Amino acid sequence: MVTHAPHLIHLLWSITNGDLITPLIAPTGQPLEHLEQPLHLSGCISIRFSFWQTPAGQRFSLMCASYSSRKFFIVLTTGEAADLPRPQSAVAEIAGFTRQRQEELEQARERETALQVQAEKRRAINRSRTGFDPTPEDFSPRLTDRQLDLLTEHINRIGLFRRDVTRPEVELLLACQLPEPLQTTHNKLLALLLESLSAARFITPKWQRVAGAKGCFLSKLGKPLTAKDLSAAKQMADIIDAKREQQILDCIRALEAAQS
Repeated sequence: MVTHAPHLIHLLWSITNGDLITPLIAPTGQPLEHLEQPLHLSGCISIRFSFWQTPAGQRFSLMCASYSSRKFFIVLTTGEAADLPRPQSAVAEIAGFTRQRQEELEQARERETALQVQAEKRRAINRSRTGFDPTPEDFSPRLTDRQLDLLTEHINRIGLFRRDVTRPEVELLLACQLPEPLQTTHNKLLALLLESLSAARFITPKWQRVAGAKGCFLSKLGKPLTAKDLSAAKQMADIIDAKREQQILDCIRALEAAQS
């Protein structure tokens, strides 16, 4: 349907030649020289409708709601008829990523739990075989109060440290809770005593690692004894004089005797 507002049109016979004489134009210095121009009379203007325009399918509208690109011939819809963005797709994508991440974290926790269970089983097997924790935090002493008294007495008799120690200090030493490390007089003598206590199952067989990690001892030169230092001293313990070695053997026999 073609809808247009009526326009003014003029008839051919109403046009005549003439000069625009009236009203007069105010002179501005230019000469009044003009050719006759076709003029039409206002009384001959009438209102008619023309139906010769070919309908193009457009509707009468105040605003065009769509535009076509000459290059790509793509119709872009604007205004109220434009398609609104769809945030549901973005939300679904984020939710899917979150679920995947949660599943990965849950699987990681399950693997960690399984590894912890396996490690605990291995520790239980080692404890049943050796009687000690494979990764001890201290010397894991297995000494009664009487045995602690005897051990303190023999340590002072041997002269293992630069000064005499008390029974509470020996107890704190075996628990790796001494505020300051003890300085030894003989590295090999200390290593021999600790190795003999371990062989008799009075302390953990991991005593070298514990002593080095906790910084329990200083050498006679005042340097911290590491696990490597204590291991080397143990390997050379066979060159200790017989008197000192016998004192350590007497200490172990006294502890074993007090155990029964």
